[in-house]
Amino acid sequence: PTPRPADLRAHLTDAIESAQVRGTLDRLYPSHPAYWRLRDELKRQHALADEMGGWPTILPIRTLLPGESSTQVPALRRQLVLLGDYDADLDDAEARASEYYEYEMQPAVERFQARNGVDVTGRVNQATRTALNRPPGDNIPLLEANLERWRWLPVNLGATHIMVNAPAYRLRVEENGREALAMNVVVGNLGWKTPMFSDTLTEVIFQPPWGVPSSIAADETIPRVRARGASYLTSRGYNVYDRRTGARIDPATVDWSQATASRYRFIQRPGRANPLGEVKFRFPNPHGIYLHDTNSRSLFNREARAFSHGCIRLADPGSLAKYLLAPYNNWDDAKVYAALSGCPTTGA
Repeated sequence: PTPRPADLRAHLTDAIESAQVRGTLDRLYPSHPAYWRLRDELKRQHALADEMGGWPTILPIRTLLPGESSTQVPALRRQLVLLGDYDADLDDAEARASEYYEYEMQPAVERFQARNGVDVTGRVNQATRTALNRPPGDNIPLLEANLERWRWLPVNLGATHIMVNAPAYRLRVEENGREALAMNVVVGNLGWKTPMFSDTLTEVIFQPPWGVPSSIAADETIPRVRARGASYLTSRGYNVYDRRTGARIDPATVDWSQATASRYRFIQRPGRANPLGEVKFRFPNPHGIYLHDTNSRSLFNREARAFSHGCIRLADPGSLAKYLLAPYNNWDDAKVYAALSGCPTTGA
């Protein structure tokens, strides 16, 4: 994304002529509620950083489980209260000094873990302790960077829009300001990061074939064929095409030791081996990114889910397909289910 140009001279003129300086300036802000929630959090983090003489530190301890005791529990309790994860009375000296990790505190620990990308276990392990010991002021540059990112997104995302929060590994569908659907996602790994952009979803494709991107063909597909032979392609349902002529060719006739991704194109037919799964959601964009089902379902059980080549894998693609196609009379739930269950490639 790039910064949105703003005609500040026109805004200034409008402010003077309308005598509405505050309102004119407010229109320069992103209107999305998430932007304003970030602003509120930034104020809170500044206040915490300013008010705290020193952030209470939890010293190294073995993994602490609910129902156990430790000298570090008072610091844990205070941190959770200050961060807003735990509603406890710190004015009560006895409760404040208690070294017992009460079970009532476990949901607060889990809430903190979920907010900070730590495995949600309720156990205070090293990863949780490291996140807790990070002073509030450390988050201020991150919040400021994300406020700036919001200014680069479109002013209006539409009354109904899909938001993928890549760092949180979550997809959320918003309809007139309310959450209509949400699910876990898998996003790009460090080598193939999911880019930040906004575009319009145009098509739902059931039982999609997969056109292997040239970069993946060069880095993964062709090396695997060299190591395992042409049977690697046929056993997984790949068709191979000559990029110069467009003709389909028999992979057994190719000298793969000399083959390049610029010469050959790979299309994988729908099926169990196809990484796009049963449905793909297309929104044309210069990055070649789309939403899709996957045949690697176990990855959704992990807390950190950056495993893809940049595209977004969905934990519940069927629900998104039903939601998107519900306004169309010829796409009821039964038809969507049939399309997900193995009909020929179908677009909607």
